[in-house]
Amino acid sequence: MSCIVPRNFKLLAELEQGEKGGGNYGGFISLGIKNPENPDIFFHHWHATLIPDQNSALRDHIFTLSIFVPDEYPSVPPQFTFQTVMPKHNSVSSTGLVTASALNWRGQDGSIEAALAEIRSRIIAGARAVKEI
Repeated sequence: MSCIVPRNFKLLAELEQGEKGGGNYGGFISLGIKNPENPDIFFHHWHATLIPDQNSALRDHIFTLSIFVPDEYPSVPPQFTFQTVMPKHNSVSSTGLVTASALNWRGQDGSIEAALAEIRSRIIAGARAVKEI
């Protein structure tokens, strides 16, 4: 029998790990709440930065995303939207929204950082076929 961690406790732990760089992705993924000076007490609005591998076709780009975490998190995955440069990938709409199927979401075991890692790996893998961004 597993224990379900309350939403805000899970998000606080993810925030602490993201802000302190304690993630598993060597500085290639950073995340935090959108406005730390005036935080949303429900942790709905986040931002993230993805840096591709330096030996990939996307090495000259840095991707910024906005993240909306619904009240039903972690049962329901967050929404990720590219803000500036958008990779041309079938998992990313023309408005920058990442499709939920691209996240490989694992429900209660899922995390924002793991979803960002999945997005990063998909766009890097897709960059082999992409000629331009």
